[in-house]
Amino acid sequence: MSARLRYAYNAALRAGGLESRRKLNQVDGAGRLVAKPQRAPQLPVSAQKSKYHGVTFLRDRRKFRAQYSNAAGKHKSAGYFLSQEEAAHAYNSVIIRLGLQSIRKLNPVDSEGRLVEKTTFLHAPRE
Repeated sequence: MSARLRYAYNAALRAGGLESRRKLNQVDGAGRLVAKPQRAPQLPVSAQKSKYHGVTFLRDRRKFRAQYSNAAGKHKSAGYFLSQEEAAHAYNSVIIRLGLQSIRKLNPVDSEGRLVEKTTFLHAPRE
């Protein structure tokens, strides 16, 4: 949309008294249009599928959610994160803090503290 159309859009909304019902294009103190903030880029489908237990990707929020089931089986959220690794660490810490290690899976961690992906330990390599 060109700048002229955005100004005309703002003027039409004001003339119709619709400022409270519709969003106006932002204008700075000098009357120039302000660019819209950029949305976070959409992740490719391969990045949306989680590699860790207890982590799901929410498309509408564009974030990863750490989710677990408590001892009674109710689903609880441990928070929303920008990376699945952060969400997996949060999932592990909640499971350990609540003492659910015996009944819930933990995401395995190697000797250096890095997470091991599900695909690495779910299937043994074929010979």
